[in-house]
Order: sequence, then structure tokens, then C-alpha cells
Amino acid sequence: MGARQPVITDLSHLRVSFVAGTLAQGGSERQLYYIVRALARAGAAAQVLSLTAGEYWQDKIEAAGIEVRWVGRNRSQVARLKAIADEVRRFRPSVLQSQHFYTNPYVLCAARWNRVREVGAIRSGTRWAVARDSAFIRKFALLQLRTIAANSRESIEEAVELGVRRERLTLLPNVIDIGQFQPAIGAPGPNVELLAVGRLGPEKRHDLFLKVLARARALSSRPIVGRIVGAGTLQESLEAQAAALGLIPGTVTFSGAVADMPGVYQQSGILVLTSDHEGTPNVVMEAMACGLPVVATNVGGVADLIDHERTGLICPRGDENAICLAVLRLVENPGLARALGERARQVVEQRYSDAVLPSWLEGLYGARAS
Repeated sequence: MGARQPVITDLSHLRVSFVAGTLAQGGSERQLYYIVRALARAGAAAQVLSLTAGEYWQDKIEAAGIEVRWVGRNRSQVARLKAIADEVRRFRPSVLQSQHFYTNPYVLCAARWNRVREVGAIRSGTRWAVARDSAFIRKFALLQLRTIAANSRESIEEAVELGVRRERLTLLPNVIDIGQFQPAIGAPGPNVELLAVGRLGPEKRHDLFLKVLARARALSSRPIVGRIVGAGTLQESLEAQAAALGLIPGTVTFSGAVADMPGVYQQSGILVLTSDHEGTPNVVMEAMACGLPVVATNVGGVADLIDHERTGLICPRGDENAICLAVLRLVENPGLARALGERARQVVEQRYSDAVLPSWLEGLYGARAS
């Protein structure tokens, strides 16, 4: 099935600068690419100010006709703020928007300095994001921003509990390019491959994925293997855990960062998301678009994406037993797995195609916080 044609919305009156902490191969960065591409198609002028240079998404953003400027040349936060403020003064945007939670303070200060409207970002669980490094500065910025785009309803509710006025928060859900992410053609292979995708950091709980993989293999008569796609600081410890569980060599593969993600999903059997914290996980949307059945923990916007028992299976966060039983249910019942994947693809086409993004952006930029 082909992709829907993008909705052409007139946003030609807008000039939007985005501040991104990184343009590496991640979900937030993919969403930034979708956003600036949609803005360009709708006639707006856009610019990306990045704290890093030469990373995965930079070439793709520039190929879409969007200027990318490196503002992270100096490691000093004050120097970076000045570089952002200088670029804002040069580009003269109508909106300065953050793409990562940790770049919110830069956006707040540079926008107020230049008297430009600011839009902050919440890309994961709000409490978790605030509690990380520089917690005071992050929470201060969160409370001061006049407009904040959050990608899940749970994040909005957590922000309200932390003191953010509800009228300052706007839902900007993640979308997916359904023309790029499509179901596989042909019969599956003999092995059932469990797939985990995401940065190798503690919040993604790949350690739990490995435990589920080992346990499912012990309980099922079908051949089960695993694959972890992503890079990060925990790779060495995860490889040691996999070896201790008897999964290395031969059972689980650590693939690092992979450019051809549609191919990864199409070759896999079940996506297993074991995260403790998420916003609206791109990996779930991508897997659903590829017709892959999903087992996921109930975090962030997962419950907004998945209708439990109809388009996927949702389990309590951190519950190894529940996740393993859900995985085994799909492994032992290929018909159910196939039906969940087919319905998931339909839902993504209807609700989360990148074709609907311009209307969400129109709502965001048309909103005026008090």
C-alpha cells in the first residue's frame, strides 16, 4: 500500500528556528526531520541550530532545503547561548522551538533575549526528564516556557502535576513516514526474532529484554533468537549479561546503530519494548507501520498507540513475568501475531501518518499561551 500524499497546509507566514541537542540517529531527531520537512512543504522558512555537527540527520535535513547551523563549537553553556541568540538575531524567526528537553533553557533565554515566541519540548516522561542532570535549571525552564509541545498525554499530565499551567501545554504527537516503513513481503524465516531498538541506556531496560529472551527460549519449543539495535554506554555490560545468560554466541546479536530500520523490522518477528521511561516511542510506531506485532511496557504514550489485545500487547513496567508470557503467547500463536500486526498497520495509516503533521503544526503555532 502506498503512502498518502502530504497535506499541504499554508504555513508560509512562519519562520521557525529549532534548537537541537544532537542530530544523531534517534527518535527525537527523526521527528525533527519530519517537522522541518512538513514546514518546508507548507511554505514556511525553517532553520536548525544544533549543538553537534556532522551527525546522521544533518545531511537529510539539509537535503530537504533546511539550513543547519552548528552552535556547539564552544563547550561553555554561556558561549552556546550567545551563539544561539546571535543566530536568532540573524535569521529573525517568528518562533524559536526546542527539540530536546535539555535544550529548553537555551530556547527560553535566547527567545526572551530576542523577544521571539518560544516553544519548549517534552520528549519523554516529564518527571524522569526533570530529575536528570541540572534538575533545577530544567524545572525552572519548564515552568517559565509559555508554550510547550509534548509528544504524549502522560507527559502533559506529569507536567501539570509539577506545576505547569495546562493551557501552556500542547500535544504534538510523533508521526511516521508510512511510505518508508511498510510490511515485509514474503514468508517469515524459521526463527522467531525478538527485537529491541533504542539507545543502550538504563531507561530502555535492555537488561530486562535479555532476561525475557533467555526465559522465553527455555519455555518455548520454537527457535527464538534476539537482536538489539542501538548504541550506548551500557553495551559492554549488556554483552557480559548476555554471555552469562548463555545468549552469546549465537542467540542474541548486538547490531549497533542501523541506518536501514525498515529492513530491520521486516526481518524480525516481535518488537519487545521494555523501557521504564518513554514519550511516544518512535520504535513502536515504526514496528506497527511495518506490520510487526508489539509487546510493550505501559509507559509514556504507549497506551495511546496500542489498543491492548487488538493492535499489540501492553505489560506493566518492569514485570519480567508478564512480558515473557506476552512474548510466548505470540511466539506460540503466529495467527494472533499476524492479526495484531495487520491491525497495527491500519491504525498507523489512519492516525499517525506524516501526512497529518501539518495540521498538528498549525494547531501548535496557532495556539497562544496566556
